[in-house]
Amino acid sequence: MATRLLLRNLTALFLISALLCACSSGGGGDSDSASSTASVRLVNLTSAGDLTLTVDDTSRGGAVASGAASAYSSVDAETVGVFASSAGAALSTSATSSTAFAGDTDYSVVAYERGGQIKLLVVTETDTTPSSGFALVTVNNADADAGNLDVYVVAPGADITDRSPTFSISVSSASTSNSVSAGTYDLVVTASSKPADVRLRLPSVQLADAEVINLILTPTTGGALVDGALVRQQGSISLMRNPSARVRVAAALPAGTGQNPVIVARVGGSALGQVTAPSVGSAYGLVPAGATSYDVQIDGVPLASLPPHTFSSGGDYTIVAYGGSAAAADVNVLTDNNRLPANSGVRIRLVNAGVPTAGLSLSANSISLVSEVVFGDASTYSSISAGSNQLVVTSPAISFTTYTSTQSLSASSVYTLFVLNFSDSTTVKYVLTKDR
Repeated sequence: MATRLLLRNLTALFLISALLCACSSGGGGDSDSASSTASVRLVNLTSAGDLTLTVDDTSRGGAVASGAASAYSSVDAETVGVFASSAGAALSTSATSSTAFAGDTDYSVVAYERGGQIKLLVVTETDTTPSSGFALVTVNNADADAGNLDVYVVAPGADITDRSPTFSISVSSASTSNSVSAGTYDLVVTASSKPADVRLRLPSVQLADAEVINLILTPTTGGALVDGALVRQQGSISLMRNPSARVRVAAALPAGTGQNPVIVARVGGSALGQVTAPSVGSAYGLVPAGATSYDVQIDGVPLASLPPHTFSSGGDYTIVAYGGSAAAADVNVLTDNNRLPANSGVRIRLVNAGVPTAGLSLSANSISLVSEVVFGDASTYSSISAGSNQLVVTSPAISFTTYTSTQSLSASSVYTLFVLNFSDSTTVKYVLTKDR
């Protein structure tokens, strides 16, 4: 009797255990994977003030302001589509179609912009908190235009000329993480192995004790300079637009009697190197972003009338002084687009600073690129293949001699073909510059 009772109790216990197992498995699935979730937030580094995040067709939170981050939202740990969008018309929607989220892991989906389009970078926030007295820093180079970069973490105001970079990072990649003593530093970003080619300088940045920080480098409108943002792991965001723009000078005036005109320009109080006509300045100079004041002198005489212009953060510009003589010179400020072309091609434009009586046209390998570029202006950029290209400039102007030249153009580069006034309205000089 006691034996039968014991068997009945064991059988009942087995059935209850089996039922509990079936319920917890949700019909036979893997309980860990079915309940596993990740935490995701949106970091808005774009200029849009109303960015929203969609994960696997489900909206996650409301609009996020520029330079801010949303709260974290729980999502299933799986490979899903991630989208960021703006209700405004200025930026286009972008997406990463297959982002793999792991369970029990935090992520920042970083939205930035390039050429009016939203781009996304997914940052996994799994770094271990550094030892007391240190901050852990990682650099993400999200700027495909700027190229390979070096980053210096130095004392405020320090010269970087003879220093080794703290980080060296390739395009579209992240650096290894470095522990840096907590404190206040200048963060200086330069072109790879070119400390004089500064792309971003952020003064007096505080790296706090036991912080885990991602420095995100993103594109600017000009293509060469970069913007920066400090994204603190599970923490706050600091968006820092570039404090500079880049400007060069093109001197398109004809030679004078016994002396060629010398053009000197200043933007926002920053002097640019002098350029002797007819020629184009060999390099861009850094000027304060947002500057609206500038002056141009020809042989020491300031030009009284200049077109208004704002030199925006991260922009590239060319100040062109042109005309039939130094006494009757005009100025135009061209906006340069030095973003790198896709598919290892070439982008090229034409500047007419030499022929006042008619427009200029440019073709490459017998294919028309631009036409009727008026005096003192620039064409739009055209895309052509790298390698050998026969460039032809034509004009209906009387006595204009057609220009024909075969040039070897480097892949993934940007060029400007300047037509400069050499001695009169029918004698011109051609200068092909490799801008990037």
